[in-house]
Amino acid sequence: MTLGIIYANLVNEKMNRLLQNILLVISIILTRQLVADDAPELKYLYSIKELTKSEGISDPQSIFIDRLHDEIYISDTGNSRILVFNKDGLLIHKIDGAKNIKSPLGIAVDVQKNTVYVSERESGRLKVLNLRGEGVHEIDLSKLGRSKISIGRITLDKSWNLYAIDILNQEIMAFDTSGKFKFRFGGLGTKEGQFEMLQDLGVDEEGRIYAVSSLGTAVQVFDRDGRYLFGFGRHGSDKANLSFPIGIGIDSKKNLWVADSFQHSLKVFDYDGKFLFKLGSMGSGNGEFLFPVDIDFDSKGNVYVLEKGNSRIQVFEVQ
Repeated sequence: MTLGIIYANLVNEKMNRLLQNILLVISIILTRQLVADDAPELKYLYSIKELTKSEGISDPQSIFIDRLHDEIYISDTGNSRILVFNKDGLLIHKIDGAKNIKSPLGIAVDVQKNTVYVSERESGRLKVLNLRGEGVHEIDLSKLGRSKISIGRITLDKSWNLYAIDILNQEIMAFDTSGKFKFRFGGLGTKEGQFEMLQDLGVDEEGRIYAVSSLGTAVQVFDRDGRYLFGFGRHGSDKANLSFPIGIGIDSKKNLWVADSFQHSLKVFDYDGKFLFKLGSMGSGNGEFLFPVDIDFDSKGNVYVLEKGNSRIQVFEVQ
């Protein structure tokens, strides 16, 4: 074998080793990226769409899961009623106009006091009733220092304090367990802690408050006293951005599930606002979404997705 051939072989061997090392590095990077973006599988369980062959859900706006009893409450806004289902998706109760409820928008259930809070879309009022729709009264909003207030979506923290969106003033208001006003924060604007088209809110186990806006910063995070912590979520069409965020749910791992209505999907972020993965696409089949508007979880961690476009709830096991 000549020296030229030996030299060529050595060069080829070095090049092969270099190429192998480069491919190994690329493989590691891609593997890490796949793990980082690896979404859990959503195992479809069932849907709730029709109550009977001639009666369905119309223009649903909010969902709330009573995790103590695993009962499902939705605001069937187009039919001016609240529907209550058991964990198997069977209708167990209706709260309708006969109970002095009209165009319900937001809904939250205090299982300790057997109390249902309901905001009304047309009147902008905040009403309180028992689990079967009796004993309706209103929380007095006339003394809160605003000439006009219109309540949007609502939620409860683990101590059963109530939080409500004021649509007109683009604020979040907090009430104690007796319905007494505690504080407000926010306001219309583009600065940190201000909102543009405030849509939904959630409170985690630590008391952190999450506000979802369809314009401006998509999600802003506040401490339990309403002090601004940080914001995240750019508006855009790629998988990590949000086109028209409208609803939020918080799972047991403190991940934030945001319903992106215009992308017909769910975007999931971690506790610090880092994008994790996207789930779903546009359609009417199982696992597909059409204008999802709200998300919640039951005691087993199953996720419930409320769709305005398909007028239904889809239920999934997160695997």
